[in-house]
Amino acid sequence: MTWLTHPRTRIGLSLILALVISGFIMHYSQTNSRTIPELNAKRIMTDIGQAFTHTKDSISASLLSLRIPTSTPKQQPTGEPEQQQIEGNTGVQNPVLFDTGTPITPTTTAILPISSTPLPSVTLSGSITRIPTIKPTLAPTKTPLPTATPPPSFAPVTSNERPGGSLNDIFNEVQERMCVPAAFMKAIQEIETGERFRNYAAAHLKFINTYGWWNSDSVSENDLFNGYAYSAQHGTVPSDSKFAGERIATAIQPNAYDQVIMGVNQISQQEQEVTRKNTVKVLPNNIDRRVVFDNLVIFASATLGRVGNATKTSCSDWPESTVRLAAEKHYGSCGDSYCDRAWSLYKQYK
Repeated sequence: MTWLTHPRTRIGLSLILALVISGFIMHYSQTNSRTIPELNAKRIMTDIGQAFTHTKDSISASLLSLRIPTSTPKQQPTGEPEQQQIEGNTGVQNPVLFDTGTPITPTTTAILPISSTPLPSVTLSGSITRIPTIKPTLAPTKTPLPTATPPPSFAPVTSNERPGGSLNDIFNEVQERMCVPAAFMKAIQEIETGERFRNYAAAHLKFINTYGWWNSDSVSENDLFNGYAYSAQHGTVPSDSKFAGERIATAIQPNAYDQVIMGVNQISQQEQEVTRKNTVKVLPNNIDRRVVFDNLVIFASATLGRVGNATKTSCSDWPESTVRLAAEKHYGSCGDSYCDRAWSLYKQYK
């Protein structure tokens, strides 16, 4: 019957049995104590021991059956090591002991594989080494579009004798330093001064490509005329030159304001002065538009300021729109088919 196995029934029966034993002991003490004292004493002690043994086992079993497991961890004895420590590299963690009355099966924790490649370390000041935090890779940014290739770095020209053994060499020297196509400079030169500079012997070209040549002892009016060392508008020699004030060419704008336009690509005094803040990097000591190399450096600097660096795509090759814009800015308009001629000659020399 199930009521006989109920814990409370078992406790009651144990108590009843204890009372029976107590009565049995009292009976022994009243009836047999005077007849067989030693035997009775031994039997009494044996019976009492067996009775208490059975009673203790019964009560313990009953109490254990009534325990309800709790989640409260068992308090560790003083001086003993904590139970929650991983021992060695076995991957088995000691379980936390709970007072449940029954053992808990230890749980095996899986250990992830460790990479053999060490993380890069960053050494800080002192002896501390810190391993940087690994962050997710960011999406690559868009590659910027290529801009105009900057000209290579050249040492400034400090000698009065400028670079270039021929007219073509001088164009190329300026292109490399100023990042303006030689073909464009050639096109403007042909429109402005024609074949004159192209027909010079190497020795004479070297002469007019040297700073101060207009005050040389050997210079003639014909040299000044052929080197365009005079005002193109009024035909007169400037005041700082040999034969100053003399008219050596026909005036083409006698009544106009004299801009003192001179040289191979016809540069005005104002253009020379305005661009000086940039040309000083190439010619730090002195500069003059009557020198072939200097004239082209001033022209290139002024052209870059007019078209803007953003409109050009190369130091040696410009699109038609840039060529036309630069030609218009130099002449003042596209009148007289100036821009058309510049573009046509540019394609020829490119």
